[in-house]
Order: sequence, then C-alpha cells, then structure tokens
Amino acid sequence: MKIASWRMALLSGVLLLSACGVEVLTTTATVGELKAEEAKNAQRQMEKARARLDEIQATSAQHNAALEAALATRQPAPPPEEE
Repeated sequence: MKIASWRMALLSGVLLLSACGVEVLTTTATVGELKAEEAKNAQRQMEKARARLDEIQATSAQHNAALEAALATRQPAPPPEEE
C-alpha cells in the first residue's frame, strides 16, 4: 500500500506540474501573438505617417515653387524717395 500511495502522489505531482506547464505555454503563446499584432499595428501607423509626411513635403515643395515663380515675375519696387 505504501508504494501505491507513493506512486499516486508522484503521478498527481506530475499531472499538476504538466498542467502548469501547459498553462504557461498557452499564456506565453497568447502574449506572443498579442505582441506580434501590436508590432504590425505600429508598423502600419509608421507607414501611414511616412505617407502623410511625403504628401506634406510634396505640397510644401509645390508651394515654395509657386512662391519663387511669383517673386521672380514681380516687378521690383521703386526706390524710396529721399527727402
């Protein structure tokens, strides 16, 4: 009887530890999936920000070119009159 209860205790311990191991593995996998999704979302946000920055820079370059063209065609102001 002593051997049977010792075996039962050992078996119970092994089952308990294996259940904890499964829970740890499941939690680790879930956390890993969440972090991967988080990284994908951050990457998408960076791509959108880069695209928006490119648009802003293109618009700014167009505005600068238009301003330079307007200034180039502008007649110079007459010199101030001396008193």
